[in-house]
Amino acid sequence: MDESAGTAVHESGLSARFHRFPSGNWQVETENGPQTVVALAEAGDAQAQVRVERLIWEATELFRRALERQERNPQ
Repeated sequence: MDESAGTAVHESGLSARFHRFPSGNWQVETENGPQTVVALAEAGDAQAQVRVERLIWEATELFRRALERQERNPQ
């Protein structure tokens, strides 16, 4: 995870990007989620879609926790 760039990459190759909007809202998007599902399925992962959804959730949690740390310790 690179907090300053707002990105996270999993060893599976899944890439997540954090977007924060002027309103204060934010979201996490993946550029290669569908491709990662295909790659995992081709590698024999019977739950590839579920795994990628979980990885996206984990990335979201990482970014949420990073935001909480920034709010507690502004620089």
